[in-house]
Amino acid sequence: MQWYDVLLAARRLVAKDRLITAVTLALEAGIEATSRSNGSDIAAAWLHKFHLWGYVRHDGDRSEGFKVWVLTKWGINFRPKEAARGRKK
Repeated sequence: MQWYDVLLAARRLVAKDRLITAVTLALEAGIEATSRSNGSDIAAAWLHKFHLWGYVRHDGDRSEGFKVWVLTKWGINFRPKEAARGRKK
C-alpha cells in the first residue's frame, strides 16, 4: 500500500460522512496488522505524517478517546505526479 492510497481512503471517509480516526482509516484503507503493530497504529502513523505534510489537521478528541482529524484544502485537492507515486512492487 502506498501513501496516496491511504489519503484516498481518508477522502472516501469524508465522502461517506464518517469521522477520520486511526481506527476508521485502518478499516477503510484495509491496513492490516503486522507482527509489531496493529492496523490502527499504522493508520495513526500515517495521519501524523499527513499532519506534518499539511493534508490533515487535528479536530479534537471524542469522548471515546480517539483523535478526530479533518482533511485540509491541500489534502482534498492534492494530486501527485505519476513519478512521485513510487514504483509498484
